[in-house]
Amino acid sequence: MQYTGANPAARQKGNEVCGAMPMSLFVLMHFMLIIKYQFYIIL
Repeated sequence: MQYTGANPAARQKGNEVCGAMPMSLFVLMHFMLIIKYQFYIIL
């Protein structure tokens, strides 16, 4: 995940987490599941 805040320590920590695990891919899949379930609820 990209941290665009003004805290470089949080951005460095986010880069370390991203290096250890594909967090952006996990978040993307999570949002896709949420959107899919919301479509099911709407339909």
